[in-house]
Amino acid sequence: MQQVITISDGRVGDAMDISGDSNLLYLGAKNDNAVIAFQRDKELTFQSAGIRLAQATQLNTTYFVCDGNVVDQLKEGQRVNYITSYTDTTAVVSQNVTEGSFSFRVSGDKRSVLSTGDKVAFNNTGIESTSLYTIATKSYDTVTNTTVFYTVEMFYDYFENPLNNIVVTAGSKVYKVAFSDDAIFTVITGSYDAGSNTTTFYTLEETYYTAPANAYVYIASTNFTLVGLLETNDSNPGDNFGGSVATNYDGSKIFIGAPNADYDISNSNVGYTYVFDRIDENIEVQYDQSPYQFYVIFLPWFPSNQTRIYVNGELLSTGKYSLLLNIIIIGTIGLRAGDIITVSSARFVLMQKIASWDNLTQLRSGEQFGFSLDCNKYGSELIVGVLS
Repeated sequence: MQQVITISDGRVGDAMDISGDSNLLYLGAKNDNAVIAFQRDKELTFQSAGIRLAQATQLNTTYFVCDGNVVDQLKEGQRVNYITSYTDTTAVVSQNVTEGSFSFRVSGDKRSVLSTGDKVAFNNTGIESTSLYTIATKSYDTVTNTTVFYTVEMFYDYFENPLNNIVVTAGSKVYKVAFSDDAIFTVITGSYDAGSNTTTFYTLEETYYTAPANAYVYIASTNFTLVGLLETNDSNPGDNFGGSVATNYDGSKIFIGAPNADYDISNSNVGYTYVFDRIDENIEVQYDQSPYQFYVIFLPWFPSNQTRIYVNGELLSTGKYSLLLNIIIIGTIGLRAGDIITVSSARFVLMQKIASWDNLTQLRSGEQFGFSLDCNKYGSELIVGVLS
């Protein structure tokens, strides 16, 4: 299990669907007549597995070996990577960091030593070094001559320190953490050898780079972030809008059932199905990109922080492009003629309201049109279930 999504009331999750590319998740909240949209985060989240490599990984193999009996530390399907280095940034924490904080302060102007997206630890040995924090932004205060680094993750008191819940103490060194590579390995199974007191984990992918002995093993996971709420102006309490949900392969078309919606007092629970489109833009690259050439896109709308960019269906990391008003600048990533760039927003537009009848003589109370839904990968064909 990588993530638990909880929202009070609303019966969230009675109906749900996820896009075929796993980037969009829609959860029905029928008690609130709404569907909640979640989007897969741009970057992976790394969490310590609490284990280290007993020996260096070997090229072209599908396993890695760890110290001790740690079979239960990794489960089938979990993805891992290895930390291989801790670089001293020369930055020193100038005041205690307490639990619940999203920033830390260091002495001097140290803005140049860390960049957005860098991962840091406050020790380079022991269990403390496995707590990582991602740099979100930074600022320098000339009055106090200190630099504040803001983090994506909240500081958590791993050791439950009773002294004011201090997570990082003043005087701690800041280390920049490096992973072996962008590659992620999927665990298939693990076995323990009592003779050598080691555990061997077998992976789906072959190792194509080496990680040294004693490198920390981290679990790489993908989280979903709330990006939108789909509602209608004509829904009423008890309509169960969100009682059924279906989406196509890329999550650009969403079908939502309201099976208990009434036509009028005499015709109750006839049901409707609503069709929403997610605003996105597809651009075909017309020529090969040179090694020194940026690719610039002008959009007819302004992207937000929830905007995602895909190249041929693969999510592009934030470090490979920048946003400026309605302009997207993609770095030198080797685009080729014919590549498809998709700019996906988190904005939704109601396109159609579907009923099971063409004229009033066909109305049937209690039919509950939209009780269940399914569509094909393109969203061009829709199957609507009725209860009676």
